[in-house]
Amino acid sequence: MWGEMPGTSEKNGQPLSSFDALIAATAAVLSLVLATRTIRDFQGCSIDVVDPWSIS
Repeated sequence: MWGEMPGTSEKNGQPLSSFDALIAATAAVLSLVLATRTIRDFQGCSIDVVDPWSIS
């Protein structure tokens, strides 16, 4: 899963760093929602992402 994340993300037009790929793969494998302020970094990863600072 971790090795596929950067390729999949790049195909979707959003390059992904190795560290972000590891975070995204962990969230995907464990069926977690990723909480981050940089949602745009994970948009091409096919995982659920939320910005906890924007929730009112």
